[in-house]
Amino acid sequence: MCAKCPGIGIAGWANNLLESLVDAVLNLRLSLQSLGSDLLVEEGASKDILLKLAKEVGATDIITEEEVDQGRIELISSVYKSLSNLSVKGKPVEVTQYRLSLYETEGLGALTESYKDFQKLKTHVALPMAPPTFLPPFPEGVHRGNVPSLNELVTVSKRLQAESPWAESLGRHPASILLEGELRLAENSANSELWGLKGVFTWRANYLSASPFDESQKRRKKLSDKVHKEEEWVLRGGEIETLNALHSYLKFLEAAVTDDSVKLYRAVWMTESRPGTSFRELFGTSLALGMLSWRRVYQVALEYQRARSGGFLSLLSSTCFTIAAAIAEAQSNQWHRLLALKSREEAKNKGWHSRTWIWRGFFIQYTAHGEQGQAVVLVHGFGAFWEHFRQNIKELAKMQKRVWAISLLGFGKSEKPNVLYTELLWAELVRDFIMDVVQEPVSLAGNSIGGYIVALVAGLWPSLVRSLILLNPAGRVIPEYASCKYLKPTKNSGVAWIGSRFLLLYLQTQCRDTLKKCYPINSSRADDWLLREVLRASYDPGAIAVLESLFYLRAPLPLNFFLDRYDAKVLVIQGAKDPLQNSLQKANMLKAYCKNVSVALVNSGHCPHDEIPEEVNGIIYNWYMHLW
Repeated sequence: MCAKCPGIGIAGWANNLLESLVDAVLNLRLSLQSLGSDLLVEEGASKDILLKLAKEVGATDIITEEEVDQGRIELISSVYKSLSNLSVKGKPVEVTQYRLSLYETEGLGALTESYKDFQKLKTHVALPMAPPTFLPPFPEGVHRGNVPSLNELVTVSKRLQAESPWAESLGRHPASILLEGELRLAENSANSELWGLKGVFTWRANYLSASPFDESQKRRKKLSDKVHKEEEWVLRGGEIETLNALHSYLKFLEAAVTDDSVKLYRAVWMTESRPGTSFRELFGTSLALGMLSWRRVYQVALEYQRARSGGFLSLLSSTCFTIAAAIAEAQSNQWHRLLALKSREEAKNKGWHSRTWIWRGFFIQYTAHGEQGQAVVLVHGFGAFWEHFRQNIKELAKMQKRVWAISLLGFGKSEKPNVLYTELLWAELVRDFIMDVVQEPVSLAGNSIGGYIVALVAGLWPSLVRSLILLNPAGRVIPEYASCKYLKPTKNSGVAWIGSRFLLLYLQTQCRDTLKKCYPINSSRADDWLLREVLRASYDPGAIAVLESLFYLRAPLPLNFFLDRYDAKVLVIQGAKDPLQNSLQKANMLKAYCKNVSVALVNSGHCPHDEIPEEVNGIIYNWYMHLW
């Protein structure tokens, strides 16, 4: 355990997470000791520790799991380079990586990037490996070291966080907390009247009363009197405690209410904004720390599902929403892990760099190009992905820029977890990407909702943004917005569940026509590749959660609210033929009511950067030339 090594990522961790880390390491040490061995605990850079250890014990092989996160890949690479010239007993030291996945695949070469096609392969699911019954004794003469205490880790975490150039002025406060300082939060309305479907909930109560979610709602009422004053539930302890909590979670509808399970049940309801969202909230840390594996989650959940349906698996079986959530999250996470590995190989063959960053336990894909110059980060629009900047990334790199483009959570080949997607969540993602990956202030550029998100980042965390480029940005411009309020998402499961599925079906069947409408001047750019990639992502596991969130969201704050809080230069490139908004009116409103904004009106639709890339790249180049 290397508390100070690069990539450990404990900077700014909350105390309860650090305590879970201590529990996990202590549990690992006790497990190894019970098998006749022990755990080595060191503090320092991983490559230095491994080099020292290899010499001490005469090791010729270092075995590690294949990593997906780019930072960890670079760490392993640096370790390998450090050991490349080392020989032990006349033999070179080798670093071997193994792939541990829920799915047993023969190799990435034959793996499809389409989840629909992947399901047809009926790939075998791997069972958890049996634990060893014994281990070789711990090497003599090697100091075992002590597991850091919680106070020691808290000190290290705060020190690492303080090393950030903007730690004091910025921090990582939730975007909603910052907005509270600007506006008074409005009360959530008790009932949504979206689309005027006031009778939807009555219909649902009458005809869907036997659904797992409604069954659990009844149980929630029975528990409310016992748990409303309980403290926040945090999963702590070792492997046994974690597995016990998993069993209680999966048996949510059947298990008797005991003193041990009351806090867990309360935690489920605290995080259950819709069926299944509680799983990653409650077990994400245990999965990240290795206290629980996806194979174990899938196996145990499947056993419970079979038990509930008389030993059979079918679409008509009665499944508790917690069981369904565990299985769905395991399938989604492990598919996106394989997809990240596959994408890295595919992109390399096409001259791109596809990378993965693990953010809050989720796989986020991005690319990076350019070796010198100012940092630029590109953010796509709704339904798109980093590859949508296919004709801009390398051109910007030729302008002496270092360019990053990111696929937001829920889009492209990034993971699509069952979370509530909001503009604030995506803004926090972009903020953390700048801080953790780029690690310096950037010029931000975004298209459509990506334009609104980068404006939000610039308005809330201006020290991170050197300049701003908005390409047909989403969001209203309201001259007098003093009365505007930030409205929290609603919790309207019935409309969201029904509406999102109809919307997904509509978008999939009308995708080609929709894309063509967004490219009215150069429709050939809405080509088969773009259509294929948009459709591919729509069939990924978890994709429906993004559309469900649309039914929870309410009118966001106006675009100029955030632009007024940003003092640096802003360039707006507005397509005059945008079918999704009144472009001339939007351009005039931006010029009239937003400070430091330059507007370039171009002859294009909703995606000018991809429809007329040469012209847009030229506008950006000229603007940058006069900016710095």
